[in-house]
Amino acid sequence: MLREGDFAPQDTGDAAAEPIGRVLRRAIMLNLLNPKLTLFFFAFLPPFLDASTKTVDPRLPALGGVFMAITLVVFAVYAIVSAWLRDRILRAPRAPLWFQRTLAGLLLAFGARLALNDR
Repeated sequence: MLREGDFAPQDTGDAAAEPIGRVLRRAIMLNLLNPKLTLFFFAFLPPFLDASTKTVDPRLPALGGVFMAITLVVFAVYAIVSAWLRDRILRAPRAPLWFQRTLAGLLLAFGARLALNDR
């Protein structure tokens, strides 16, 4: 990494964009099959619900909807900022080289620490 001159292959724009429907379908399936979300709802939301009724509290979908809306906003901001930062870094002529050198230095430091560890 220290000796290589090129940071990463540059985007030529030749690759076809994936259809938005396929991206959305994949994202929905990823979230539905993610066990962390289900565990979160079972662990975090019940204290806010009425336990005296034997049926499902109707506030559960509302609380889930609020959680999903907040998550959507956070991930949208994260995606926009990371895309902006990526474009800005890749546009700077020397930034990718210094990024690569920094990453190589970190890997060398981790390797040295591992080699010198007493365990």
